[in-house]
Amino acid sequence: SQEEVARLLDGDGGGDVAIAAVNGPRSVVVSGAESAVEAVRATFHDRGSRTKRLRVSHAFHSPLMEPMLAEYTTVAAGVTYRTPTVTAVSTLTGEVLGNGDWTTPTYWIEQVRRPVRFHDALTTVTGPQGAVRLLEIGPDPVLTALAREAGHAAVATLRGGQPEPQAVLTAVADLYVRGADVRWAPLFEGTGARRVDLPTYAFCRERYWLPDHAVAEGGTETGPDGVEARFWDLVERGEVDALAERLGVSGDEALDTLVPALSAWRRQGRRELEQAARRYRVRWRPARLDADPAALPGRWLVATADPAGEDIAAALHQAGAEVDLIPVAATDTRADLADRIRATGHEPTHALVLVPSPGAVLALWQALSDSAPAARLWCATRSAQSVGAGDTPARPDEAAVWGLGRTLALEQPDRWGGLLDLSAHPHADEPQRLARLLAAPGDEDQLALRPTGVLAARLVRDTGASGQPAAPGGQPHSTRFHGTALVTGGTGALGRHIAHWLVDQGIEHVVLVSRRGADAPGAQELRDELSARDADVTLAACDVADRTALAGLLDTHPPTVVVHAAGILDDGLAADLTPERLARVLAAKAGAARHLHELTADRDLDAFVLFSSTAGVTGNAGQAAYSAANAHLDALAQHRRALGLPATSVAWGPWAGDGMAADPVVTTHLARLGIRPLTPDTALDALGRILDDDRTCATVLDADWARFAETTAYARHGSLLRELTAPAQQNARAAQGPEHATAGGGELATALHGRAPAERERFVLAHVRATVAEVLGHSSAAACRGVLGALGGAGVLLGGRGEFAQE
Repeated sequence: SQEEVARLLDGDGGGDVAIAAVNGPRSVVVSGAESAVEAVRATFHDRGSRTKRLRVSHAFHSPLMEPMLAEYTTVAAGVTYRTPTVTAVSTLTGEVLGNGDWTTPTYWIEQVRRPVRFHDALTTVTGPQGAVRLLEIGPDPVLTALAREAGHAAVATLRGGQPEPQAVLTAVADLYVRGADVRWAPLFEGTGARRVDLPTYAFCRERYWLPDHAVAEGGTETGPDGVEARFWDLVERGEVDALAERLGVSGDEALDTLVPALSAWRRQGRRELEQAARRYRVRWRPARLDADPAALPGRWLVATADPAGEDIAAALHQAGAEVDLIPVAATDTRADLADRIRATGHEPTHALVLVPSPGAVLALWQALSDSAPAARLWCATRSAQSVGAGDTPARPDEAAVWGLGRTLALEQPDRWGGLLDLSAHPHADEPQRLARLLAAPGDEDQLALRPTGVLAARLVRDTGASGQPAAPGGQPHSTRFHGTALVTGGTGALGRHIAHWLVDQGIEHVVLVSRRGADAPGAQELRDELSARDADVTLAACDVADRTALAGLLDTHPPTVVVHAAGILDDGLAADLTPERLARVLAAKAGAARHLHELTADRDLDAFVLFSSTAGVTGNAGQAAYSAANAHLDALAQHRRALGLPATSVAWGPWAGDGMAADPVVTTHLARLGIRPLTPDTALDALGRILDDDRTCATVLDADWARFAETTAYARHGSLLRELTAPAQQNARAAQGPEHATAGGGELATALHGRAPAERERFVLAHVRATVAEVLGHSSAAACRGVLGALGGAGVLLGGRGEFAQE
């Protein structure tokens, strides 16, 4: 990092070497006298950092440039300068141009000698300035590569060795597919090009978009031959230095040293590929919707606290729907809203709710169940989702509505419409565009409406900018952190593992926070374990949902690292969830995260890590409150990043060991779904890699997607997982052969195939009873008679099968 390089240079007295450029959080260029630069390179190489010597004509931005500054000043003084007419950002300061920037000789003299702050400039452009697409104008795509490494959509106009017309047209096309508005008429003027009619036959509606550089389930990159393929590629190219660096040996090592190094490298490579296969993130794709939808059908209830509510209702009416508009407040109860719906005198077929509170959405969902049980609900938020670089969640609290909605969709899919995220500030045509979208959403149910178009959410494999798995090889980071780490939920099942990992990473003082502090079960033993490793340990009793108490704790023990792993469960179907239960779960997870964010915003943190859950990303039947709380964490992390603050949110799949996944009943159920619990060592290794990759949000889950799709087909009709489940199912069917295909797919469909109707009914009843008994841990179906009703429904434990059991 820049700080590490600066400390080294300051310790050596500077001299003939200086920082020349800061291209990224962990990409720094030094420049100066060759011997001094080589000494810096050797130091960081010995620390395990990757280094590369650049081929340049001069040691730019270093003390070696000072002899030419006098003559350069004379030349610069003779140039006429003008103020730019468009907004520009300086790579000297990393900020928007100030007075004198670009328009004085002094600025350009400093540009020669001072570092290039490209990373800061990039952050300003894509953050406060709101740029979502970047275009490099220059002879080679040097800056494009740096921007893409930072996760931004960047395009280069010219490429060395490529004809200029081809390169520019490629850039235009690249920008167009990323949502840029291209004026095609001037481009084709004089070429004879003309518009032609599309074929009149019906399209097959097959998708031909390239995959997201996905790591194939059984392909060479994650399969058993992936590591060897990369190794032999280096061998074939004769890259001896690269091979030696990969293996950690020198070129003259003997064979008895080389063979163990090869074996270790192979094991490390396999670990990297396995970790890459567990990494996911949400990406937003351009939605393919009907350009000329039919009239909006049915009677719609618009329930909103948004000032644009009346305009939206009017637009739905103009689109062909019958519309009733009711106000919704955060304090409205289920009964209040049910009475308000009945007072319209109509029973809606659809409902659109636009309120910022998950509590209000839950109340409306329950009220519709009481007054209009056939109505399908669409939930809309404003700027709760980040759809790409430069698109920051301005209202991260509203993301909780998405977590809640994802679970409602699983519990009662026949009542679900979808989720919509609107821009923070309404545009003039937003109501009309929203009405067209609702008239023909296709098979999408998680959408974002932006001025540039409509985007659909997809959970995809988390791949690096090069298309390779984003889990790079690396050495242990024994000095990743220093100082004090504050861990909420610090004495719980996860807290113990997190605390030991933080000590492994160099933390000297661990503050373990829980409601009971030193009185929590196992707290004293954990203190002794960490103290034996020379770590200072504080066991703090604090309710992290209490802002005042948390502020006092932070002042007493100022942290350099924050890990928020606290949270509580209060499982049950959303139909029975009370406002008090929802608020309690939100306070412990989402409310505490917000307090930590606000109370540390002015502190210099090395890391701010939020432990989220896949329940917030994909939903989980029976965990509406928990899903809502965790969805808020991901948006909060994105919000912090836009403010220039450190933030990482990891949505974890189930962990093995202590806790919920240790229950044999739960383990059996997860295995049926195709979900494998993560060992703590595997999970914490993944966390280190995510921090190394500087990801804001990541999902870590070990899943057999073919199995998952098969066992949850009843409930999961949504589009979020489509790019994972569809290819997995195709691969599974291809591996099984046509003789295994059934009309409906899945275990139950296979068993029912060919049976008479009366026999099917008896078989289904027996199957449901046996499944309930198995999941609840009873020896037989007869042993659990009446248990399902006593539990308030088995949806909590049955996941994707819960709704079927209720039917």
